[in-house]
Amino acid sequence: MPFRALANIADIATIPLREGARALTGDLPHETLSRRCWRGDSRAWIEVRGLDGSDDELGRAVLEAVRAHPGVTSASLNYPLSRVVVDIGGGDASLRDLCRIVDKAEKAEKPSRASKVAKTRAPSLPGDGVVAATRAVTVAATAAGLGIALAGRALRWPRLPIGFQAAVIAVDYQPLLRRVLENSIGGPATDTALTLATAAVETVTQAPASLSVGVAMQSLKAAECRSAARAWRHHEPELARHADQPHSDASQPRAPR
Repeated sequence: MPFRALANIADIATIPLREGARALTGDLPHETLSRRCWRGDSRAWIEVRGLDGSDDELGRAVLEAVRAHPGVTSASLNYPLSRVVVDIGGGDASLRDLCRIVDKAEKAEKPSRASKVAKTRAPSLPGDGVVAATRAVTVAATAAGLGIALAGRALRWPRLPIGFQAAVIAVDYQPLLRRVLENSIGGPATDTALTLATAAVETVTQAPASLSVGVAMQSLKAAECRSAARAWRHHEPELARHADQPHSDASQPRAPR
């Protein structure tokens, strides 16, 4: 038992290095950064922007386009999660190709609502690649900032006054200011932006203690994200049996936990 605990601690401790390496080497697929999506061995869940249930035109267009792909055996729509769930019968249906098909269908069906669709944000699922990519970026940025801050302290580099942190802290902890940012880019994006801004400010003010706490927190969040992704892969086959869900005004879209 002690050895297993030490192994788990070591695994968590090396997350900044491993996730940072992935982020810096570009080992993060482009589609995971531009659209919420996930693919397993035989199925994919892909975000459909603007799938609000006000009309079925977009849903029908997406289903028709996806089903036309030779590697797709079936497809269904989950309106509450704004996802098209695609059953894949062959290895030639890549996640990137499916995302491009959905993107083309969106643009062809709703060209006049492009700005509105862009602001429609689907809830994140534990398996979404964008979640893991976001964690990778925040861990890498915070870990890099810690290294720079430690080097700056050792080499006596000039540093900015600690008061520069006040602006970021004010936005983070002042509900009114934070709400303005959330209304503009969304809650998850706000958390990421503020995390990166905090890491940047703490780097230029050379605050290694604060950055150390930040690395620990982001590493734990990355570990939590990875555990959630494993749970998603385990339960996804059962969840997929109920994936075809129509729009309902009585239900609010919520991501499963």
